[in-house]
Parts: sequence; C-alpha cells; structure tokens
Amino acid sequence: MKQFLLLILFILSFPFSAQEMETYTVKDNDTLAKIAREKLNDPTLWREFLQYNDIDNPHKIIQGMVLKIPPTLSKKLSPKENQVADLKFSFGKVEYKTQDKSWTQAKLKQGFLDNEWIRTGSDSSAEIEYRDETKTIIQMRQNSNIKIEKQKEKGLNLLEGSIFLKVFNKEKNNKDIKYSVTTPSATIGVRGTVFYISLDKEETSLVGCYQGEVDVSAQNKTVVVPKGYGTRVIKGQAPMEPFKLLTPIVPKPALEK
Repeated sequence: MKQFLLLILFILSFPFSAQEMETYTVKDNDTLAKIAREKLNDPTLWREFLQYNDIDNPHKIIQGMVLKIPPTLSKKLSPKENQVADLKFSFGKVEYKTQDKSWTQAKLKQGFLDNEWIRTGSDSSAEIEYRDETKTIIQMRQNSNIKIEKQKEKGLNLLEGSIFLKVFNKEKNNKDIKYSVTTPSATIGVRGTVFYISLDKEETSLVGCYQGEVDVSAQNKTVVVPKGYGTRVIKGQAPMEPFKLLTPIVPKPALEK
C-alpha cells in the first residue's frame, strides 16, 4: 500500500500541460547567440527567451544552467510551419501567452500557434493575419483579449475588448470559407465579410456588419445581419433583431487589402 501511494505521488508531481516543455543545459563556451541559433525557431526572439527564464542579463547564462524553451519559441516543438498567424502591426503593449506561461511582450512579425492568447493594453493596438488561403485580418483595439484557433471551421475567441475583421470568402480552390468568432454571449458566423465585434464588461456583444452579412446566434436563435446593420446580444438572451447602424465605423485602410 505504501509503495502504491508513493507511485501516485510520483505521478502527480509532474505538471500536466498541453505541450511538452523542452530544456537545454548550457555547455562550456555556449553563448546566447549560439543557443538562440540552434534552439529557437526564430533566433531574433532571444529577448523573449531570456524573459521566459527570468534572466535580465545574457552574461548570467553559465555552464550547467538548465534553460526552459517554451513551445512557442522552440525550433523542435513549434517550427515556423506550425504557426497559424503573424503579427503584422503593433502599437503600445501587445502580449501573448501559451496555456502554461505568463504574458510575454510580442514582437513584430512574430508567428502565433494554435490556441495562443493575445491581448492589447491601454492605448495599444495590433493587426494579425492568418497564414492560410483566407488571409483573414484581425485588428485588435485597446484592452482586447483573443484566443487564436485553427479548427475545421476557422475562428477565434474574443474574451474582452473590440476587434475588426476581414474574412475572404474563397480559397484557391473556390471553396467557401466558414469562419466564426465566439464571445461569452454569442457566436458570429461569417463568409466574405468585414465586420466589428465589441464586448463590454457585462459580456454583452455588439456586432456591426460593413460588407457581406453575418449570422449571430445565441440561446437557440440566429439572426442574419446584412451590410449596414448591427445587433446586440445580452449574455443569456437571444440576439436582438438587426437594426440600422446610425454612425458606421469605417474600417482602417489596412482592412482594404
């Protein structure tokens, strides 16, 4: 019985995580540049690598030190071909994180993996573009928080704040693209659309459509929102009937690519 309990404690001592954690033991004559070149999927992200290991000075890396390489930076665990979207523009505080680590400052042109979180701070913004045929563009406003997802039906989760999106409706094989955005109060399904979603502190979703149309669903009810119209969804309630937008929010030029 005692041996059985020791076995259980041994098993529980290992953290459970969605992705394996790679480590590297520093060798004699190793340099930060050498380690970054050999172990990171993008050697220019060495600052993020140091921050992940709570190292404020590269000279503090010494022989025998065990360094952790998060999946998002690891050449072995997350090669660039596994990344699903890129940071095309950023202003102010733009951070990202995997499920098992604290927030880290994002870098321009950085790639993001499936299920990574991205957020913006006050007076900050970001533009993210998917790598697939859709080239979907996401513009995040200040104090926004999203989760990038690559699913059978492509999409993302909006946890707070507001975003503009442009979704192209055709792949190279001319097949319709299905794309969805999920908030705590609604699911928005789109095809070939430019639209806006805002989420307030009460988790009420405001949706505005500027090109094409969107389907907004909640509480077993779906409303179709055409160009120039919007709807509001209070958490726990069905979507309101579409209403005409009084003052359309004009998307930024970057959405007109």
